Amino acid sequence: MDTSANKGSKDNLVAAVSEANGAILVAFDHDFKTIVQRAGIGQRRFRTLSLLKFEKCRESKAADRLTCALSLIEHEWTVAQDGRDRRLFVVVTGQAIKTIR
Repeated sequence: MDTSANKGSKDNLVAAVSEANGAILVAFDHDFKTIVQRAGIGQRRFRTLSLLKFEKCRESKAADRLTCALSLIEHEWTVAQDGRDRRLFVVVTGQAIKTIR
């Protein structure tokens, strides 16, 4: 864990590279939720970052949960690419799959 004044700077770099390459960032890291809330969704920074976030989901179950979510993720990606807001934000938990537009 980074306890310096630049806490999350590695996450910021990963987010910036993902956004610059038009990639979907897949995260188990709880810091990414903080980044999105603080500087992402609806604000200028990371405005086009697409994020697939696993929360309260065991890593051992992630592949199964991703399989369950794949058709929704594909649909949301298509919707995002056709719309003005060209990003995807999907949260996968052990019990639910939700999208944020």
